[in-house]
Amino acid sequence: MSLDFLGELVMATFWMFLLFGVLPLQAPANQSKLQNLAEVQPGQDLSERVDKAILRGVEFLLPRQFNDGSWRMAGQEKYTGGTTALACYSLYKAGLPKKHAAIQLSLNFLERDQPVHIYDAALRVLLLTSMDREKYATRIRRAAAVLNYGPRQYFTYTVDAGRGATGDLSNHQYGLVGLEALDRNGFETSQEHWIHAAEFLIRQADPGGGWGYFPQQQPSPTMVLSGIASAACCLQTLQRHGWKPKLQSQLEEVLHAAMVKAETDWFLDRPMDIAPLNRWFFYGCYGVERAMAILGEKQLGNLDWYTLIAEAILAKQKNNGAWSSAKGEPEMNTAFALLTLSKATASTGSAAVDAVAWEYKWQSDGQDTPIRMTATAAPTCSVFLSNFDPKWFEEQTWLDEQSPRLHSVEWMLDGKVVATVRRDFEEVKQQSMQAVPFRFPAQIPLPGNGQFEFLARLNFHEPDCSIDDLQTVESVPLQITVSGLLDRRVQYEMEVRNQLVVVETDPRQLELQTSSAIGGESGAYWAFDRCHATAWRWQAKDQHRHLVAKWKKPFKASSIRIITALPADQSLDSYNMPTAVKLKVNGGKALELTFSAKEWQEGHIFSFRKSQKIRKIEVEVTSLLNGRSSGSGGISEIEFLNQ
Repeated sequence: MSLDFLGELVMATFWMFLLFGVLPLQAPANQSKLQNLAEVQPGQDLSERVDKAILRGVEFLLPRQFNDGSWRMAGQEKYTGGTTALACYSLYKAGLPKKHAAIQLSLNFLERDQPVHIYDAALRVLLLTSMDREKYATRIRRAAAVLNYGPRQYFTYTVDAGRGATGDLSNHQYGLVGLEALDRNGFETSQEHWIHAAEFLIRQADPGGGWGYFPQQQPSPTMVLSGIASAACCLQTLQRHGWKPKLQSQLEEVLHAAMVKAETDWFLDRPMDIAPLNRWFFYGCYGVERAMAILGEKQLGNLDWYTLIAEAILAKQKNNGAWSSAKGEPEMNTAFALLTLSKATASTGSAAVDAVAWEYKWQSDGQDTPIRMTATAAPTCSVFLSNFDPKWFEEQTWLDEQSPRLHSVEWMLDGKVVATVRRDFEEVKQQSMQAVPFRFPAQIPLPGNGQFEFLARLNFHEPDCSIDDLQTVESVPLQITVSGLLDRRVQYEMEVRNQLVVVETDPRQLELQTSSAIGGESGAYWAFDRCHATAWRWQAKDQHRHLVAKWKKPFKASSIRIITALPADQSLDSYNMPTAVKLKVNGGKALELTFSAKEWQEGHIFSFRKSQKIRKIEVEVTSLLNGRSSGSGGISEIEFLNQ
């Protein structure tokens, strides 16, 4: 839902009040929308329960996004680009609008993070083609190049002269899914490749139907589904262009056999506590959704696949809104669950997510006060008086008039008057002859995301009192929570990333020495990988926590930014956070940098008087905040900026 639409909604609501007159006060409405919408009630139909589950899943993923826009899985940091594309795609398909800060921040991250893996590239293609294929055409082609769809290239497969292949079908599936999206959206793909891919799937199909993870392996439930998606992509593309009718018929035969096997050996009937479903259950669910959508099939044989899978996914959602496997990986599995529940391949949007994440409409409690206020939209918030207590309304209306004499409203934000709307004597008297009172609307800009408190202070003339004798009544304070705006913090992070100097991280060009590094030798290099999701972390036993970096080829920079490491849930209570860091540049005088909560979140920037050639830096953490838990601290990023 766009902000422009929200503005229209506000005005429409306002005119409804004018047309239909005074509305009675309603029950308290300042409770959490999330709480109200996410509670599953007995007897709710599947669509309502799905919407609520999607909402809870979205609310789990959002705070796990890092400040640079990325998401990561612990132990899989080298795939952060793919995890980010997957999470962003799932949030967008779940109903989060393009303007939402989480979407924009992750797009900003992906713009500067080169796609290097098949999953990563394919997911970027799915995300960007679904959002705006023309706007993101350059990015889409960059991801397409990684898919490498030249003849005889089977992604991670190696192809010999006899067209044999080694590798895994999962990569094959994602490569083909990405390529099918490219082809469907008008990007060039190779006819020869599609023919070879179809021949490969026909050749590797098991006589009993389906495919294995590796060629010649027995079919597994998840790979049967992966093979169906792969074959569906090939078939749809061949049919779209009218290529090789005979090959299409052969592909239809193996695809039909695989779908029969998937129905008769339905993966939900398999034990969930053994491989592959103990880890890849939600991956398999999304595979079914994608294959059926590409084929345009609402059923898998006689199985109502969506109802069966949705019920299984709903039953597995955790109290915190996440989905996870025996190995954990909640970011990935929650994304797969959201993509399945939202029917991502076929459609976009969840009513519950749309209502909570982007509606921005709040109404004050009407108890113990004769007036009630409404606030809508963000970041410029429209406020107006929305309801009046009927008894108070009648008591304050002068004889032979139809509504009270309302003089002015002071609009207060967080205890300060931010707007005053007044009417002169003639306007007040003229309005009192109307049945519908003036609502004193005002436009109040909000500083950004966060929690705020509105209050309306209404000044009015009691019946038969002097015109100078004003009485005052206040609304109940209206608590609002705004999220998803491109506020100062988000814009700042994107601006900083636009100024990043790309430094050499090849061990042959960058020499690193550290007191210790969790993650082995590569752990120290994570301080320079331009991803806040990975970090140089020292071991708890270190007495002197230090890092020394030397580059063979110096580079120019105007400032240095040091960002401390945060855990995946962004909780500052999980690590021993640094409070002071010594920084030396090119062997010069040590600089003492102090860190507070703001610097932990945004990083500490030291600017040179003029641009410097950087050859060597030394970083030493000299103090930690006492009383923190024992999680291993670290430096998320040491960034060099041209600003």
